[in-house]
Amino acid sequence: MVDNRDAQRRGSPGEGSPTDQSSVVATNVVATNVVATILALGPVDDLCAPLAGHPLITYSVAAALQADSVRQVLVAGDPRLADVVRAYINTYSRSPLGVEILPVPPDGHFDLAALTQTLEHWNRQQTGPRMELAAIMRADWPLYPRGALDDAVRLFKHNPQAAQVVSLVPTGLANRWWATGAAGIPVPLTLASAGPEGQSAALYVETGHFRILRLTHDTPASMTLPVVLDPQFGVNVAVPAERQRAEWQVQFTNLDLVFPGCHPRPFPEKVALLVMDFDGVLTDNRVWVDEEGHEHIAANRSDSLGLAFLRRAGVEALVISMETNPVVSARCRKMKVPVLQGINDKAVVLSQYMADRSIDPGQVVYLGNDVNDLVCFPLVGCAVAVADSLPAVLRQADLVLANRGGHAAVRELCDLIILRAGR
Repeated sequence: MVDNRDAQRRGSPGEGSPTDQSSVVATNVVATNVVATILALGPVDDLCAPLAGHPLITYSVAAALQADSVRQVLVAGDPRLADVVRAYINTYSRSPLGVEILPVPPDGHFDLAALTQTLEHWNRQQTGPRMELAAIMRADWPLYPRGALDDAVRLFKHNPQAAQVVSLVPTGLANRWWATGAAGIPVPLTLASAGPEGQSAALYVETGHFRILRLTHDTPASMTLPVVLDPQFGVNVAVPAERQRAEWQVQFTNLDLVFPGCHPRPFPEKVALLVMDFDGVLTDNRVWVDEEGHEHIAANRSDSLGLAFLRRAGVEALVISMETNPVVSARCRKMKVPVLQGINDKAVVLSQYMADRSIDPGQVVYLGNDVNDLVCFPLVGCAVAVADSLPAVLRQADLVLANRGGHAAVRELCDLIILRAGR
């Protein structure tokens, strides 16, 4: 049993629905008795390998734990996954639910009917309310729209004639599709649901995000209801190229997806050190180059004044930059802020800096904007991002500022630190 006894409250999905439920209307009623079973099939190394900084298995675990309707979570997979899931829960999850790791058959395959029987058997052994629905999720479909699982459960609860709800993504429009025929030769595929001659038919493919089934049989039901997700979420990482696509979607797009690292830490009551990146934080990330190769930047005087106020409040500041440009030194010298330049491994340098000065990491705030800043986020008490940071940084930051880099974002953070210190 992987548990999280210290969690104080459930995580909650974002507002809004990313699903298209066509003509079937859902209410706001969410079932309270849903058991989520994650099918973690495939090599353990693949399931534990990081996707945008977090193990693949934790994406589906996070989607289950953050769903308001889920009351029990199972992972059907290798027992070695327990350590990875436990580490995720202890570090990021706010859910009071534990996660049970169940073994899989030797051949690594679960027949849907057999899985349903397993869930029903497991449910009968438990104390407390019986589970009404089972949400079967596949770990190799990691990109979950926030709120989609709860939306599907609402749809199910509002339609008692439904036997199951499945997730789909559109594959586009086509007049003629071809399929493998006799002897492997492609033959035209007849689309029974196609429109009049010449009219394209909308096609959909079932995904592994969720298949929701009834575990109780109070009423006869036979209908299968579809929930159509945005095709950008339809990424099956069992295909190597698709894993690269998923990495890109998480790192560089603004998809409103469930992210395992979303556990904002509170802003420190006391701040001893503010650490900043330079480009994109103290500048707007642009650079001007003259005919002699000299670089020029634009900076915000408001940031300088904010750092001066910060010094008066007794809070140190530091700039860590990968750049080795004299313009960085000149600007930091003007602001009276020490700078470490040409740093490729910011995490090592920051850890050493704090240790040498006996600075409590819990009293350190780090302000960044790009993926090379992410290694410093876990080392400090609070990670902050400027408003125009890359999506991966915005998702992992504890706090996102209202201002963009080079547009008084540093001043905004300095004012916040001073205000919270009551100075």
